[in-house]
This record gives sequence, C-alpha cells and structure tokens, in this order.
Amino acid sequence: MLFSKQKTSVRISLLFTLFSSGLFFLFISIFNIYYFYSWNIREALDAHDDVIEVRTAVFHNNPSGYTLEKEFIRAITNSGGIVEMTDGGKYVPKNPEPDPLFLGIYKKEWEWYAKYPVEIPGYKIYFPYNITEHIVEHTSLLFVSLILSVLFLLVTFGVSFFFSRSSLVRVHDILEYITSFQAGKIFQKFPISEPKNDEIIIIWHTLEKAFANIDSQSRIMKQLSADIAHEFRTPLMMMNSELDYMEKSRQYDDGIVHMKQYISGLENLIHSLLILAQVEDGVMTRETVDITQILEKETTIYARKYESKWIELHKNIHKNIHKKTNINMLHIVFANLIENAYKYTNSGRVTITLTNQYFSIADTGMGIDENEQEKIWERFYRVDSARTDVTSYGVGLFLVQKIIEKLGYHITLESTKWKWSLFRIDFNNQED
Repeated sequence: MLFSKQKTSVRISLLFTLFSSGLFFLFISIFNIYYFYSWNIREALDAHDDVIEVRTAVFHNNPSGYTLEKEFIRAITNSGGIVEMTDGGKYVPKNPEPDPLFLGIYKKEWEWYAKYPVEIPGYKIYFPYNITEHIVEHTSLLFVSLILSVLFLLVTFGVSFFFSRSSLVRVHDILEYITSFQAGKIFQKFPISEPKNDEIIIIWHTLEKAFANIDSQSRIMKQLSADIAHEFRTPLMMMNSELDYMEKSRQYDDGIVHMKQYISGLENLIHSLLILAQVEDGVMTRETVDITQILEKETTIYARKYESKWIELHKNIHKNIHKKTNINMLHIVFANLIENAYKYTNSGRVTITLTNQYFSIADTGMGIDENEQEKIWERFYRVDSARTDVTSYGVGLFLVQKIIEKLGYHITLESTKWKWSLFRIDFNNQED
C-alpha cells in the first residue's frame, strides 16, 4: 500500500497532497499548453498574412511573368523562408537557418523563430517568424507555475496534516480508554456520542460491545473457577473422610465402593466440562443422520441401566427420521434427558416421542417447582438436595441447552412438582 510505513495522519496528508497536487499540476499543464498553442496559432496566421502581403506587393503592377515570380521567390528566401513549388522545384536561403529544436522552433543568435507553413496557389512556403517575445513570456509563465506548484504542494500538505491530526484526536481518546480498561471494573462511557454515523463513534461502539463481552466472559470465568473449585472440593472432602474412616475402622469394602462412586462422579464432571468447552468455542460440524437409530440406542442403554427401578417405558418413535446434525452432540442430549427422567422417577413411567418435527420425553417423577424451572438451565444449579437422594453436579441441563442452541433447535420444559415433567425439543424445520 502507498505510504504504508507512515503514521496514519502523515499517510492521509501525503495521499491528499498527492491527489490535489496532481489535479493542480494537470490544470497548470493544460493552461500552459493552451497558452502556447493560442499564440502559436496567432503567429501562424500572421505569417500567412505576411506572405500574402509580399506576394501582393510583387505581383500588384504586373499580374504575371517569370521575372516577377523570381522576384517573389527572392523576397521570401531573403527573409529566411523556403519556397517549394508544386511542380517540384525548391528554393532555400543562401544562409540556411539552424535546425528546429521542436515544433519548427529554432534559436538564431539571441532570438527565437518558428517556421510556419503557408500554402498559396502554386507554392508551399515555410516562412520564419520572430517569436522571441512569446518565448520570454512563456518561460516566465512556466517559472511562475513551478513556484506556485511548490507552494501549493507545501500548503496543501500542511493544511491536510493539520486537519488529519485534528480528526484523529478522538482516536487518541479511544486509545486512552482501551489502555484504562480492566475486566471487572466499571467501563466509563465515551464522552462523545454524536453524530451517530461518525466513523469514530461507530468504532467506539463496536469496541464498547467487545469490551462488554470480554468483561462478561471474565466474570463468567471467575464464577466458573469458583464453582468448579466448589464442585471438586465436595467429593474430595468426602473421599478424604472415607479414607479416614477406612484407616480407623479397617473396613474397606464399603469405602472402596464409595470412593469409586466419587471418582466416577468427578470423571463425569470433567467430561461434561470438556464437552462444554468444545461446544462454546468450536464450530459444530453437521451431517445427515438417522436420529431414530441414535435415540433407540440411548433408550436401550438407560432402560437396562435402570431396569431395577421397574419403570414402565412407553415409546412413540417414528422410523427413518433424518436430520442434518452433529451425531456426537445429539447422543449427549438424548443421554442426559433420558438418564434424568429415570434418575428422578422412582415409580411410574417414562414416555419418549420422536417425530419429524420434535422430540419429547415425559416422566412421572418428582417434578420441578415452578420457581426453579428457569434456574435448572444455569451452570452448576441443582434442585434442593432434601427432595432427592440423586447425586448431581448441575452441568447436564446447562450442557444440553448450549448444544441445542448451537444446533439451532429449541428446548422447552413443562412440569408440576411431585407429579410429572416434560422436556421437548423442536427441530425448527432444520434441513433433513
């Protein structure tokens, strides 16, 4: 890029100066060319008139005759002109003029001349004409044009540099705000908000939104760190208590079983957090799959896992339901919702439905209080432990919701406490 190594203010000034100076030089050039050709044409016309005047003077008393023709030719050549006859003859002066420098113009001693072609019947005459006065004037004009061009260039650069620096003052204000930004602290508003379509204001609002997102993510990370520390501390404390008990009582069987349960819970928590990080940060790939097969597989796994609870399973699963989705993430969604239905239902039934438009799972378990139905989607939120003996880390439904959002689906909950719950996922006419 032109002037890419320069500061923005200098680069703007140089580009504007280059553009405006180019226009100015073009105007000066056109003006000088016009001036040159205007006096050149006038002198050519005067040369024509002078040739006609000489011819008239020679032939005035005698309209024809070889002697007069020679007199006319002699008059022209004595003036430094060249005569070409239409029958091929050519007459030049005894002392030839210097060769032209350009456009028929030449210098003789200290004066400038131009030979202008003049055509009259029977002759083509190159008649010299003194143009010293015009050359001197034009030289002065060129010199003045050069001086004006240099002055224009300097003034234009200075003015454009001043205005570009003035227009970039707000950029320095933005830089000060950026350097003063600290996540978690109140971020002051930019002091200038008008006009709203100003480029600097637009940049500022964009940065403001970005900083708000950074601040929000920072707060989430702090809260997440605190929550993870809490979630890890509880099972570790329980494991430590079990070890103390085994050491004192010398009874290991129950303690080993409990330890395995705690370790399994921690493994599930870590696995869920890793998947959550993948969902929030990564781009989810999609492929067209038969989700009927995925659902049947997960249904069979958890029906066998919880068969000791004697819960009735009702299935209304349509065959050959194809969706463009992420197969691994859909496995996680189905697994979480189906296992929750079994875990929080001590007796009764679980009903699973799948159509081309939606998936739903209903159970006759403990239900969810209306005041908690919004909170269950929060990270690490768990229902009152006094209501159930189910161990949970509060990550499953939060993970389910994030996956559903990423896939472009929509999940809803209906529930009545101590009676039933219904989770439904609408596919929103996603591509089959």
